[in-house]
Amino acid sequence: MERPPTVPSARFSGLIKLARHREYVPFVFLTTLVGVKLADAPLDWRLPVVLAVNFMTVCFAFMVNDIEDAELDALHPRKRLRNPIASGELSRPWAHTAAGCVAILTVAIGALLGGWAMLLVLAGLVLGWAYSWQLLRLKAVPIADLLAHTLMLAGIQFLVGYFAYAKGDWSIWPVFAAFMLFSAYGELYNELHDLETDRLGGLRTTAVVLGRTLTQTLMYTFLAGSAVLVLLSIWDQLVPLEVVAIPVLVLLIALLRRPQHDARGQASLDLSGSLQMPALVSINASVIVWVILGYIGGYIGSALSLRWPP
Repeated sequence: MERPPTVPSARFSGLIKLARHREYVPFVFLTTLVGVKLADAPLDWRLPVVLAVNFMTVCFAFMVNDIEDAELDALHPRKRLRNPIASGELSRPWAHTAAGCVAILTVAIGALLGGWAMLLVLAGLVLGWAYSWQLLRLKAVPIADLLAHTLMLAGIQFLVGYFAYAKGDWSIWPVFAAFMLFSAYGELYNELHDLETDRLGGLRTTAVVLGRTLTQTLMYTFLAGSAVLVLLSIWDQLVPLEVVAIPVLVLLIALLRRPQHDARGQASLDLSGSLQMPALVSINASVIVWVILGYIGGYIGSALSLRWPP
């Protein structure tokens, strides 16, 4: 299955594929920025550090996943092309080295944050490793796969952004829970997409155990629960109405021309899959504007010796 690349450019291309940045950058960017914003954070050196450690923590998890899943991915035509180890573009030793370097760099940069933020970064790295490592393989343990995925790819990134600045006010729990439930929806959606491959490979994911119908029911329940918590966040004035209203308008427009692919570039399983990418793009844009306007307003308020409203 594996063969070392014969030219450096092929190895470099394999390393880029191993990082799989397109699959998580928009969501990690979103969860991190919202966490930072809810901490009422000033614009300082911590923002690029928080973004960097969150991106690298998730990158490490995806790298370990491809390393551990190489043999299983080789059985799937699409995944074989996506996974550079399964396709033979990258040798396993090179992949292990790259993942190790990312983990070390993440710890080194995360140490600048200290406190709870640093502990959460370490927890994210351990969870990302345990999720795929063959001897633990949380991704093949029903329910544990959901919990690990939601923390690893949503909850921890949000909390790192928040605790890099804040002391620990848990009034932000509705936003945290909304991200967790949305991530759980995403995990079940992906498990449904990979249902037959996982069955052939002997993986006992939540979707494999529950079956297609129950998994779909649970998936949509998580999605609806996330939407309810977003409304609660607006009610509690944690998130402004316009931050959510604009993406909703974009999604209504997207319905007129339903995209054919989901956020991972696969054929959409359902309507929710078709709207994943428009949702991520529009919500990211809306949150970026929210954050920038907050910084601008804060500086203007300071200059005028006025208290800018939260």
